[in-house]
Amino acid sequence: MTDLDDLGGAYMHPNSLRFNAVTGILAKYVFDPEEWRRVPVEIAPGSHWAIDMLTRRRGLGRVTDGSYDMRLSYVGEPVPEAPDDFKPAVSMMLYSPEHGLCYMETCGAILVRCISWLWEYYRSFRQSSDGLIPVIEIGGPREVHIGSRNNPRLFYAPQFKIIDWIERDTVPAFRATAPTVALPPPSNMQIGFRSALKLPKPKRERSELADDLNDEIPI
Repeated sequence: MTDLDDLGGAYMHPNSLRFNAVTGILAKYVFDPEEWRRVPVEIAPGSHWAIDMLTRRRGLGRVTDGSYDMRLSYVGEPVPEAPDDFKPAVSMMLYSPEHGLCYMETCGAILVRCISWLWEYYRSFRQSSDGLIPVIEIGGPREVHIGSRNNPRLFYAPQFKIIDWIERDTVPAFRATAPTVALPPPSNMQIGFRSALKLPKPKRERSELADDLNDEIPI
């Protein structure tokens, strides 16, 4: 956490939180004043993050060695136009007392699927329609085998687990930004969480993704 977090990220571009599907490493990219660029800082499994579901975005993107082009809009708004070779992309803001304000943005198929699952899972809780936002734990990477059974390729997927719920305004960086995504309709599919007023203390238990990722996923 920094002294500028309550400015909502307006003072500078928030740190990028990235998951590498090839190595299984979660890292945030922070500004290094000596090198005058952003450098990766690896984050161990078990970190806790509040997610601002009321500003989440999706659209189309393309990332190559020479370009980074994301064309995103808030959930519920028209999807921006993009060339045919662009892929589905998602973006969301996260906050951790330990790691500060970050954003996770990707058009990588594995991470897009995991984040999409997390968003749908969030919508199945009554707390989401009440305006609460989830606190998640990002566990250790899960192996994903893609390709033919005789010659599968090994990749990794992050494991997201909702561990609690908090009021959005308890995170100053979120409170400084007006919500742009409508609340989901009421749902009682999942009711096993308590309402909380602060981020919980770290927990060590892990869980696996609910969906099956062991199928053909274009990379």
